[in-house]
Amino acid sequence: LRLYSGIRGADFLAYKSLMVFQVTGTGGVDAKAIPKNGVGDKKTALAWLEEKQYGKVYVMFGINELGYGDDQAFQDAFALLIDEIRVRQPEAVIYIQSVMADDSGTLPAEGTTDGIHFTRSWYEKWYGYLKTHTVDPEAYRAGQGQAEGTEA
Repeated sequence: LRLYSGIRGADFLAYKSLMVFQVTGTGGVDAKAIPKNGVGDKKTALAWLEEKQYGKVYVMFGINELGYGDDQAFQDAFALLIDEIRVRQPEAVIYIQSVMADDSGTLPAEGTTDGIHFTRSWYEKWYGYLKTHTVDPEAYRAGQGQAEGTEA
């Protein structure tokens, strides 16, 4: 998405084959230091999130964990990650993205060459979708308060 969508001005805390366990330091895996935007100094993703406040944080994990074999550990690590993001980014709207697939559970053939990664034009479509599918930050925060059992 960083390389092919045309996004400008965003920071990416992504790295090849990064798993949620490597971000949270759980599941018997140490937290992994990664470079922000793919270059330069390396820190854990959670450490990077302590350095700058964002309005939106997009999270997507699941593809690299497919062979892990412990669904509960994945769910626990993902829930912990969201909690840790909320601590470091209290004003950010958190968008959880799913692994993208068609009705049969696979990426559409016209959008991928290997069944895992999109083609450039599909990364552009993905970015277009993200730009037009957002929530009002105030409504989001009000919903978070209700979800946590407090008055909005």
